[in-house]
Amino acid sequence: MKHILLGTSALVAAGLLAAPANAAEKIKLNLGGFYNASMGVNFAGDDDDIDSPADTSSESGAYHNNFDIHQNVEVHIKGETTLDNGITVGARIELEGEQNGDQIDETWAYFSGGFGEIRFGADDAAALQTCVGEAGSVTANFGVSSPNEAFNNVGDNGLAGVGSFGSCYGLGNDGLKILYYTPQFGPFNFVFSFAPEANAQTKGPTASTSFDGGPNETDSQEDELSVGMNFNHEGNGFSLLASLGGAWVTDDTLDNKKSAFYQAGVHVRFGAFTIGVGGEIINNYNDAFGVTTTGGGDAVSDASDLWTLQIGGNYAWDAWTIGLGWTHAEAEITSGGDQDSIDYISLNGSYALGPGIALEGNVGYSSYSEDTDSATDPADYDAFEIGFGTAISF
Repeated sequence: MKHILLGTSALVAAGLLAAPANAAEKIKLNLGGFYNASMGVNFAGDDDDIDSPADTSSESGAYHNNFDIHQNVEVHIKGETTLDNGITVGARIELEGEQNGDQIDETWAYFSGGFGEIRFGADDAAALQTCVGEAGSVTANFGVSSPNEAFNNVGDNGLAGVGSFGSCYGLGNDGLKILYYTPQFGPFNFVFSFAPEANAQTKGPTASTSFDGGPNETDSQEDELSVGMNFNHEGNGFSLLASLGGAWVTDDTLDNKKSAFYQAGVHVRFGAFTIGVGGEIINNYNDAFGVTTTGGGDAVSDASDLWTLQIGGNYAWDAWTIGLGWTHAEAEITSGGDQDSIDYISLNGSYALGPGIALEGNVGYSSYSEDTDSATDPADYDAFEIGFGTAISF
């Protein structure tokens, strides 16, 4: 398969070079990005006494703050030009504003034209490019689809270290890969991607496979294939948007336990009202996300799968948008028979103050339910949260 992909890429590159390709002008870079900030309160409960010295960070309710302030900032450097042969060439570099380690987020270059688009660099896998989740997460800060900001510990310390959850959180986040976007075929479009090393941005003895809080595929996870599809139909007063995708690690040099990701979702809009449902399955998630499951024996094979189901809707009028969403996720922790679960419900709202400027808020409830209470398994945990924030894009 790898030889086929490389051969196809070589043929496409040869076709691009065959025609005159003088640029009308050099690429000129411009700046964009966003600044999101929020503050919130968290009213939490835990089976354990969270003030006890025996608490550890592995417990879902441990060390939570009742009040906190968050911000999420990125600066995007981007530019493109159109060559005399009609091909558009561009590049994009995303810089993290709040990062202690690697300041570089996603980076890629692309060639686009009547043939579609070829992209090379650090970007999400094909199945995540087309992913459609629930429709209730209408703000930049909040929501139940792997929110940028959450004032509870469920996503951080729950599910054995999986820091985010939702039906659009899977394999292949930000890894170096080649992607191909097909032209539109009626209501359909497709995206294909291939990553030689799952989630690796650099190659060499000091290469890191962990950055940006995303899935953290280990060095043994190699040759990741992914495909995603969208169906988009506009009718009289309604629209339908659907997705179907998957990602597969085809080689694991450590234990041959290959991770896989499957996703599906649909949005239906009637006038100003939209409803949506989405779901995902991740096999061998502990290998895929670089987390360690607990328990005796072969923990990798005994505790490795998770699934998520989401449903939500939103209503938009004038400058207001209101959304309500629910996520339910279950994952095997210490064994195949130990299946912990997360439920997260969030009511979100956004008010547009002006172009690219919004005020946002949410009221949410989250619950972590463990199946087998032990010293190595997080205790039950539930929390109410209230958050306020702003989202500025530029």
